[in-house]
This record gives sequence, structure tokens and C-alpha cells, in this order.
Amino acid sequence: KAKSLSSRIAGYFKKGGKNKEAKIDFLLRKAADVEFIITDNEKEALLLENTLIKKHKPRYNIQLKDDKTYVSIRIGMEQVFPGISIVRKILKDGALYFGPYSSAASARSTLDQVIKAFKLRSCKDREFSNRVRPCLEFDLSRCSAPCVNKISKSDYKEHVEDTILFLKRSSKELLQKLNRKMKDLSASMKYEDAAKIRDVVSQIKETLVNQKVVVHGGKDQDVIGLVQNNSTIAICILMVRKGALLGRVLDIKNLIQDDNKTLLENFILEYYSKNKDIPERILLSEQISNKHEYEELLSELGGKRVRIAYLQKGRGHDLITLAIKNAKEELRIRQVDKDKFEKILGKLQTKLHLQNYPNVIECFDITNLMGREAYGSLVCFVNGKPDKSRYRLYKIQSVHTPDDYSMMKEVLSRRFGQIMRKNEIRVTETFAEPDLVLIDGGKGQLNVARSVLDEFGFSNLPVASIAKAKKTDPENNKPDQNDDKIYIVNRKNPVSFKRSSPEFLFLKRVRDEAHRFGIKTHRKSRIRSFFDAK
Repeated sequence: KAKSLSSRIAGYFKKGGKNKEAKIDFLLRKAADVEFIITDNEKEALLLENTLIKKHKPRYNIQLKDDKTYVSIRIGMEQVFPGISIVRKILKDGALYFGPYSSAASARSTLDQVIKAFKLRSCKDREFSNRVRPCLEFDLSRCSAPCVNKISKSDYKEHVEDTILFLKRSSKELLQKLNRKMKDLSASMKYEDAAKIRDVVSQIKETLVNQKVVVHGGKDQDVIGLVQNNSTIAICILMVRKGALLGRVLDIKNLIQDDNKTLLENFILEYYSKNKDIPERILLSEQISNKHEYEELLSELGGKRVRIAYLQKGRGHDLITLAIKNAKEELRIRQVDKDKFEKILGKLQTKLHLQNYPNVIECFDITNLMGREAYGSLVCFVNGKPDKSRYRLYKIQSVHTPDDYSMMKEVLSRRFGQIMRKNEIRVTETFAEPDLVLIDGGKGQLNVARSVLDEFGFSNLPVASIAKAKKTDPENNKPDQNDDKIYIVNRKNPVSFKRSSPEFLFLKRVRDEAHRFGIKTHRKSRIRSFFDAK
């Protein structure tokens, strides 16, 4: 959780931070991607974090893994004279629960002020039933002493009703009263007392910040928000289970010439025909035409009664607004990414002297241990993003010695020979040639790649290589990746890049992804061979 997620996440990648915990390095090695959910305020972020940590039980989050949860305020309506208290567990005992509240200290402070204002008892039921005289709370004007009949049942009930209205956010009248009292105290030059009232008002506003990510007694529901721009549709599903927001699903589609109602109808059929976790209520950002027919269909698919609703006010409407907000943000991020990668790829085209814009880039890497368990990996980036449907692994078949050049030749021959044979029956799936071939290696691997491409008739297909650094970083005794070299054909010296330039970092990212993809399978194969030998 953070106001600025980009700054927060960037801090994880800074080297040598004074306050950087050791666990961060281990976490980064395991992390593959970053996902986020937008909330309307910090309180919602805290509550959502609590819910997600308890659901997923991440290894490196220990603070919120236990059974503790955020505090709630309880009014024991099962009693003739209900008491008020702060609890963590929500029970089905006839009591009313309000919250949860992310700030326990602020919640307790506000409860203290509520007790002063409405004089509800805060003692335990056993203590209340055994009292024969008022306690100290009565003497301090913090309790109306219902235990010894100092207040009638009807008057106490009125106090309880006022408290419930306040905790249900009908607090405007009370805040106005406190503000008037504060002004009167200031006019009487009782500034210290006025400051105390000011602090009470601030605490009430902080504690009762509206949140919608956790609701006591809430139902299972999906909240679907749809947004479209000129060329893309974003659909966000917020999954609420038992009143708690557990996560979101985002679906991005190319724009279809339909109105939002038709798009939602088609999405509902597509999504829930595959997903059997159908909640009892589905909230939509648009009204649909055949609501009853869809309700019957979803009820049949889910095996329970399902209702579809479009709400224009209340908590449900707030959730719909939140879903739309998340969908809009996803569209915005995608557009920013698109603009960023267009700029990066355009600069690459200039730097590498490419005739065509490098929209599709394929990178090849070889992984082996002294010639054993050898694999060639192919990763593909389209529009600057990995396209994993085009990833391929090649188990080296013709080379059994540590010969990277021959292994690279075999992998490239199989890849581009497949394109040449794509009209044959035995070739069931292949992809057209990329706009740029990137090789993990130096000039030797680059020359091998060029000869293979020429052999198969791809003499116009540009190829470049990225050679790992030879210099060592003195801080960690590892190769200094800032010293990696980029080579192209018919050029003796490496292409000059600023080491912090986005295009140079992008090429390293593509290379590192090819290495990661290949080494993962290589390690699994080594482990399998080790146990087979046993």
C-alpha cells in the first residue's frame, strides 16, 4: 500500500539502501510480475492488504498473517441496556457491529468520545449484572449508570439509537454540534477546551472515513465495470466474497463496434460460462436489456439464485465506481506503456540501422552444463511486451560437447527451417519471421546467426547480439551488466548506448528473459537426471 506505488516499488530495486531489509533480495528473486488494485483512500488500502494477506499467506508478510484483524465497534443489542465495546472477532450473536476500522488507536479514542457524548455503558455484562452502586465512570460523567436504574429504559434506548445513527455515518448533526461548541469555547477564550473539541472532530472524521472494501455481513458479489477508449475496451471485475474485496480480474479487448450494454451481455456469457464461481449478485456499470434471461441462465450455471443489478446510489454504486476507476487506470497504463515502447523501439530502429520498425523481436539463448542437459530458448516480444504464446524451447539433439556455436546453429536452423517448411503437412504451427533477431552472445554467435539466416533465405532479416560483461562489479563480485556490449553485422566495434538509456535496458531485459526461460528448464532437467541416476 502506498500513495505513490511507483516510488514504493522503485525503492525495492535500489542498491545499498540503508534501511533495506535482507528479505527484499529473496523476494525480488521470486517475483515475476506486479499487480495492483486501486482504492479510494488509505483506509481501504489497509483493509484490502489485510484481506489479501490472510487469503494468500505470502511468505514475507508476517505481521498480518495471524488470526487478528482490524477492530470493530460492537453494541450488544441482545441486552436491555446494551453496552458498547471494541472487538476484533465478529460473531452472529444479535449484536450490531460497525467497521472495520484500520486505525485501532483512533477507533478507541473516538469510542471514548462517543461514550462521553452518549454515556453508554462500557463495562462487561457480568460486571454490569452484579453492580449495586454506580462505578467511577458515572462519577466522571462517562456513563448513565443503567446498572442501578439512574436512567430509564426509554432514555437509554434513545441514547443507543443516537449512537447507532452516528456510527452509521449519520454524524453530520453531531459534528455540527461539536463545531458550535468549539466556537463558543473559543469565544469564551477557553482555548484549551476548544482545542480538545477540535481534536475530537478530527478523530471522528479520521475513524469514520468511508470504506467499501470490507463490509460486515456482506454477500458474495461480482462488480463489473466497463470502459472503452478509441481502440480498446477494459473490463474490471471486483470479486467480493462474504463482504470482503478479495481481488480483481481485468480483461482487455480490441474495440468492437457495439454499445456498452451489448459488450457487457457478451462478456457475461463468455466469462461465466468458463468460471463456475458465480456469486449470488452481479453489479453492472450499465443496464442490460434481457436482465431476467441472464439471471435465469446464471442461476442455472451456478446452481443457486443469481441476481443482476445496476445501482445508482449506495455502497453498491460506490463499488461500481471503484471497478470503473480500476478499468480506466488500466487503459491509461496501457496507453502510457504503448507510447513508451513506441519511443524505445523507434530509437532502436535508428541505433541499429534497421529498415523496418522492430515490432516483433525474437531472442535466442543457449543453456547447458559442459554440453549436458543443453537447451535453446526462444522468447518473443511484441510491441515491447513478452508474447508467451510464441515462446519455444529446443532440446539440443546434434551436439553433446560444450560448443555454443554449434548449438546456436542447430536452434536457429530448426526455427527458421520451420518457416521454410510451413507448407508441409507435418508442420502444424509456426510463426512468420520477426523484425529483429537478438542473440545472447558475442561476435561469434552473431556470425553464426547471420550465416544460418542467409542459408534459409532470410538475408534481409536484421540480427544483433548482446554480449555479457567481462568487467566485475566490485560491490557483489558479479559481472557488471552496465558493461554489456551490443553488436551488429559488418561493424567492428559495439553499438554505442548510454548505459541508462531505456533502449539499452530493454535489450538487456529481452536477453535476461531468454536466459530465465532456458535456465528454468535446464535446472529441472538436471534435477531429474540426478534422481534418475540414483
